[in-house]
Amino acid sequence: MFPWLAFGHLIPSLELAKLIAQKGHHISFVSTPRNIECLPKLSPNLASFIKFMKLALPKVDNLPENVEATIDVPYDVVQYLKKAYDDLKEPLTCFLKSSKVDWHFYDLILFWADTLDSKIGIKSSFYNICTSPFLIGDDPVRAKIKDFIVPSSRISFSTIVAYRHFKMKRNFDVVSDNDSSIFDMYHFGVNCDIVVIKRCTEFKPKWFEMLENIYQKLVIPVDHGLNSRVLEVKKMGYSIPKNERDGSFTSDAVANLIRLVMVEEEGRIYMEKVKNVKDLCLNSVRQEKYINKLQHY
Repeated sequence: MFPWLAFGHLIPSLELAKLIAQKGHHISFVSTPRNIECLPKLSPNLASFIKFMKLALPKVDNLPENVEATIDVPYDVVQYLKKAYDDLKEPLTCFLKSSKVDWHFYDLILFWADTLDSKIGIKSSFYNICTSPFLIGDDPVRAKIKDFIVPSSRISFSTIVAYRHFKMKRNFDVVSDNDSSIFDMYHFGVNCDIVVIKRCTEFKPKWFEMLENIYQKLVIPVDHGLNSRVLEVKKMGYSIPKNERDGSFTSDAVANLIRLVMVEEEGRIYMEKVKNVKDLCLNSVRQEKYINKLQHY
């Protein structure tokens, strides 16, 4: 497993590694030294099944010393961390060739991973911790901010799920500063053998079906993931009103939202909906079924 250098990716990948290891499989969990040292310690029964492999992060211009994860830098510096991550291709290739692994679980950013795996002769799995709407919405046809703040044309049903203006502007600002950068959204599992996603099919069946149609390959869920806009549609969450240009919000907006959901009659439906969906988020039987399906494949 070779997750992106962000703890929002490292931790879910390690959790999946643990679930697979519990089935008796051996896993090499690859990352940089500082990131591995910051990960939670393994329980004794899993320590012999998960081996941490440390790859030194290559030096890159404009990336400060001792930076190995997104938590270490402001957003506009992440592009240089991506460059360093991309430059791990050579040591990763050497490791994959020498370790004789059967499967490589890779993450966002590594648009070359599936091609590399195919050349080496191992199977590749794109493990995506993002939500189905996030993947479906990343349509290569879209090229400007205005294209992203409305639902993708690939979505065959009515929805409000789309990017926020301030988030896309931030992405475009970073890309414009680095002409060699490729949008992350074009890196998603084009030639992999299977796609593994962090969510359950029961919560968003339409999105899951669309994902399978787009990839035209097996998509296996392994646990639950949520999208704030989808929660809003299902009335299980309510987004704090934000300025669409810069993403700012006021303390009054937060107070009003809390009052709506916790006190006012209008907000009662949100509390009830959350109770109803609790089983989807905390269902160990379903989790076990998903992992068994992955192991069987």
